Amino acid sequence: MIKSVRLLTLLVLCFFITCREVSLHADDESVTHEHHQELSNDSLDQSLSAKKTRLVSITSEEFIFKDIPDYIVANAKRKFLQERAIVLYEYYIREFPDGEFYSKALYNVANHYFLKKNYTEAMSHYKDYIKAEGIEGHTQQARFNVGMCLMEANQFEEAIPIFNQVLDYYTLSDLHFPAYKQIAECYSKLNDDKRRIMTYENAAGFFTDPNIRAECYIRIADAMMNKKQYYDAVWYLKQVSERFKQSKFYFESLFLMGECYEFSGELKQAQASYQQIVQDHSYDNDFQEKALYALGYSLYKEENYKDASITLYTAIKKYPSYSGLNDALFKLAECYMQLSLPDLAYDIYTELSNKRLHFKRKNTILFRLGELNYKRKDYSSAIEVFQRIKLINDKTMDDQITFYVGMSHYYMEEHRSAFEKFLHLKHQAADTQIVVESLYMLGRILIDVGKFESAVPYFEECIANVNSIIENKNTEVSDQPTETVITPETIAFFRSIKQKALYALGNAFFKHEMYSNAAQYYQQIDNYELSSHDRAWLLYNIGKCYEHTRDYDNSKVYYNKVVTLYPEIDIAQQAAWDLKNIQWKDRFSK
Repeated sequence: MIKSVRLLTLLVLCFFITCREVSLHADDESVTHEHHQELSNDSLDQSLSAKKTRLVSITSEEFIFKDIPDYIVANAKRKFLQERAIVLYEYYIREFPDGEFYSKALYNVANHYFLKKNYTEAMSHYKDYIKAEGIEGHTQQARFNVGMCLMEANQFEEAIPIFNQVLDYYTLSDLHFPAYKQIAECYSKLNDDKRRIMTYENAAGFFTDPNIRAECYIRIADAMMNKKQYYDAVWYLKQVSERFKQSKFYFESLFLMGECYEFSGELKQAQASYQQIVQDHSYDNDFQEKALYALGYSLYKEENYKDASITLYTAIKKYPSYSGLNDALFKLAECYMQLSLPDLAYDIYTELSNKRLHFKRKNTILFRLGELNYKRKDYSSAIEVFQRIKLINDKTMDDQITFYVGMSHYYMEEHRSAFEKFLHLKHQAADTQIVVESLYMLGRILIDVGKFESAVPYFEECIANVNSIIENKNTEVSDQPTETVITPETIAFFRSIKQKALYALGNAFFKHEMYSNAAQYYQQIDNYELSSHDRAWLLYNIGKCYEHTRDYDNSKVYYNKVVTLYPEIDIAQQAAWDLKNIQWKDRFSK
């Protein structure tokens, strides 16, 4: 008798909710397919629906929703009714386990928890529903959702048998192929590519639908790519591109084929695959955008900077909403740098520097921007940009930044700040090239401020370090270890630094009338490859040093070289005049 009263009370409440639903239904006609699927045709499911109806408190409705926009009221009503319906469903499940609508209530509550991502409760109700219904009703979807709940809980091994039950019990259902896919996904999460491949091979053998078979081959190729078996992956991808040209996976197969070739180092074949997608205008496809960008990246990797810049520029203009736009802009700027178009690169780097990017990429962009400001002789801007760089265990970039900042201070005639930067690099830099350049700049700064004697040791240390590197192939010339690789280009760089140091010492000694020392350093430069203009001046300076030390014989030798070897150089006329003057002095002294 008590149960009958409870049931009657529940039915009356359900009737009230249904009536209330009719009055609210005019507020919102948008009911999704997912919501319709959960509704039953019987009066109880209509009254207890968690997705279609909405309920609010009758006594307080006018007060609560006064002066509130209609769409907010509608959402509040919907959410309130959903929760109230679930409460009623759960009440029915507890009180009437033998009731006519018990299994349907279980299924609706399970769906509610599943959509709310409360997978533990959802799985519990789905299992109860399966026990109640056997293989009837919605048990196919319930079993599938149990597997999904287990996957969400990272219980992949436990999920596989559940999906296998879907395959065994419901051979011709719409969930048959999705079950195959979820089994393969479980194996993927378990890093078992072998069984993942076997699962898709079984699916490809079972189905005759070309789209399903094409997708199976695509997923097998993806697993092969994970194992770096690129040529095996290409075989499956060719099956799709050649046998299933009308399938929706045709362009995806071409794109993945391009990636396989690119990963294998066969850039030309990769570019051919990408171009095939880009040039196919039979109908729009989602992969044209990705293929155009991938083609630009491949050309960039091939160091074909001209074609890469054209392709990337086209891609950016055609598809400005591409997810990898910032990376494409960066590569385009790098292409412009390689093509000696710094102004175009500068504009892109400036745009990227104001975006939120990964700190490593942001640091690289700021470094390029600071470097360009330095080359533009905008030294204050260069310092400002370099100071924005946030370094995390990047000693190499830190040293390069310090060097550029030091050079900027030097050209701004802020000698004290520049000296501090170079002195720090002398003792702390890991790159030998920076150490040697810093030694040279320390000497140069001291000469500029009139401290000639203090400058000499830095120049001499710079020269000694270069000699050690060139003669002994030893790059450890500072307090810090270095990884400088000795190549012909590296040796040429060190020789140029040594040459500048020798010139600086020669000129400094000459200025301080220490002509013998000046001649000694000038003569070491004579062994270098110099332009006609530079060598003429060098020979003239050596001759002038000997003239000041009254060594007229050697002085005449060097003046004669200038006059004889470089008559077209302006200094040759001065050398000829000095030669006559020496000859006159020589006769007078005799």
